[in-house]
Order: sequence, then structure tokens, then C-alpha cells
Amino acid sequence: MWGNQRGWILSAILAALMGGLLAWSMVPPMPTAPTGTLTLAMQPADLAIDPGGVLPPPNGDDDAATAYRKAAADWNANKAAYVALSDKITDVAKQVPDAVKQVVAASDDGTMTLFAPNPDEVINYESEHPMLDGLFAAGSLSNSLALLYTTDQYKDPVKANLYADAAFNLGRHLYQERIVFAEWMDGLNLMSDAALILQKTRSDPTDAQNCRDFALAINDFRKDKVERLWEIIGGIGDEDKATYAGDIFQIARESPERMWRVEAILKLGRFKFNAATRGDQFGAKRTLRAMAAMQSVSPDPLTQLSVHSAILAAANLTLEDYRQIK
Repeated sequence: MWGNQRGWILSAILAALMGGLLAWSMVPPMPTAPTGTLTLAMQPADLAIDPGGVLPPPNGDDDAATAYRKAAADWNANKAAYVALSDKITDVAKQVPDAVKQVVAASDDGTMTLFAPNPDEVINYESEHPMLDGLFAAGSLSNSLALLYTTDQYKDPVKANLYADAAFNLGRHLYQERIVFAEWMDGLNLMSDAALILQKTRSDPTDAQNCRDFALAINDFRKDKVERLWEIIGGIGDEDKATYAGDIFQIARESPERMWRVEAILKLGRFKFNAATRGDQFGAKRTLRAMAAMQSVSPDPLTQLSVHSAILAAANLTLEDYRQIK
């Protein structure tokens, strides 16, 4: 019975090899390790320079979201007419649109919960967000009106401050809520533009310089740090997907900044279909499942709600939906 001993040994070796290969194939591939270079996304997105140096924060009792929703709705309902008016700012001054009036009406409101009650409005894979887009357009028109009233022909410091203050406070509210990157960036842009306008209305040279310094600080921050980071987190570049995938996993799980966590989680949803490696593709699915099973992802209620919303959006993204993303 041992006459074919060599054959039995070879068979055993082959069986062991096949078993090992089968076991190896069953081990989930490892995701890419983080580079540790995306440090900006691993810290709060608060500005180093206080907006209060330009304009003290509003302290009214009302929630600005009510008026802001009216402003966005009015803008979207009359978008074509308002876009045409944007090129004729003197006509806007003659008959101020309701959208701008609502932005001004909310200027003194001390709080804003615009998307907090329903973060799904902005946490999704849609290319447009009508509420945010319409509101930003109304705020930008308010800034344009303010700028008009700083010119020699229409000079009126009271009106210039009225509209610039309203746009600045809208920007501050968006910057503070910052559920998604677009909301944060819209807030920075509105504040930066308004600050440069308010510089023209300040009689005190120190106050004027504070406004200018604030606007320049925002512009430098965007160009030097934020733009490249957003290319990596929000973009679809193959090189970035391969290089920084591990950082995206880390940001999604651990970043103290709500906005960056949300955006990184949404990218994990895309990783299910476009990750550069098999390990990152499987890792995205595993990470989303693990995070969905967690009872708490943050002690902050808004971050908890926003991150949970992002997890659901990413987990539920189908291949067909992914192919429709623009």
C-alpha cells in the first residue's frame, strides 16, 4: 500500500498548497495606508482670524433659517429674471428683489438651523442643491447692491452697510453650520466679498484694515490650502484615489470636523465602484458597514445626524446611481 508513497506525498503537498491558496484568496485585501499629509482635514475648519473683527455676531432671538428659506425659494422661483437683473444692478436698486429683502430681514438673527433639521438636502450625490444655491445667489446680489452704494454716483454708506452686513452675516451662518463643503465655501466667499465692501465704508483706518486683512486671509487660505485638499476629497482623479485613499478612510472615521467627515464618507460611497485597488473597494464597503452599526459617531448632535446621513447616502449608492453622478 506504500508502493506509491512518493505520489501520496506529492498529493499531500499539492493539497496543502491548494488549501493555502484558497485560504489566502478568502482573506480580505488590505486598504491603502494613510499618508498622514492631509492634516487640514484632521482639524476643525474654523478660521484663524475671527469674523467678529469685521462685524460683531448678530444676537437676535430669531432663527435666520426661516427668512433664508424664503429668500432661496423666491430666487429659484424667479431665477431667470434675477439672473438678468444681476447685470443691471442699478435696476435692482430701484426695486429690490424679495430674495434680497429676506436676507436683509435675517441680518440680526442670532441663530441659523438651515440644513440641520434635514441634512439630506445637501448630503447627497446631486450636482445641484437649490436651497443652498438660491440662497448664495441672493446673498451675492446683496453684496452687489452694497458695492453699488460705495461708488461715487450712488454713494450711500447706510445702504452699503445694510446690504453688506446682511451678506456677511449670511456667510457667517453658512460657515458656522458647514454640513458640507459647498455650504462652508459659500459662507467664506460671502464673508470675503462683504468684508472688502465694508472696508470702503469704515471711517476708522484700523477698522478698514481689519476688514481687508480678513478678506485677504480667507483668499490666501482657500488658494494655499483648501483648493488642493478639496481636489483630493471631492475630486475623481485616479492618482489621488490611489495615493490618498487611506487618508479618506481616516478622515471619514476620525476627523473632528463635521464637514470633512461627511465629504470623506460620500467619497467612500464612490470608492465602492471606482477605488484604485481591490483593497480600497472592499475597505470602503467594510468601513461603511462598520460605521452604520455604530450607535454614536460623535458627541455633537449635528455631527451625529450629518455623519449618519452621509453613511446612509454612501451605503445606498448603487452602480446605476454612481454612473449618473456628474
